Amino acid sequence: MAFNKHKNPKLVYGVGINDASYVVARRENGKQIMCPVYCMWKSMLHRCYGAKTLDYNKAYIGCSVDPEWIRFSGFEKWLLQQPDNWRTEDYELDKDLLVEGNRVYGPNTCLLVPKVVNNFFYQKFTEDIGVRYFPNRKKPWRAACGSGKRNE
Repeated sequence: MAFNKHKNPKLVYGVGINDASYVVARRENGKQIMCPVYCMWKSMLHRCYGAKTLDYNKAYIGCSVDPEWIRFSGFEKWLLQQPDNWRTEDYELDKDLLVEGNRVYGPNTCLLVPKVVNNFFYQKFTEDIGVRYFPNRKKPWRAACGSGKRNE
């Protein structure tokens, strides 16, 4: 295992501390391969602190990450204590199902759910689950629920 030996590690999205004891990304045949734990952690930080995300997905405005998860090692410790099916199936980190109105990603407020379950509760641009706003349409409001999968 290669170790990160940065005296002053670069912050991820201005807040996250990558204190992994191993290399979380490498190049293989010209492609970047990332550790799935790191991908999940970085995606969570992106949703809360990525300027571009907050511009196009207003649902994440005001969201934050628990201090325990600001460090990659804290998030990794929690994730590795979860049932192993997240490694082989399509699971996502969810902050909305355990605590109504939750705005914080953390060990006491999050859980892993199958992507199909998470998509069922998908929301965009509004706080109302299942209601979506499409500003460039004749009828801009649309209510929907489902798995996000199409039968073809």
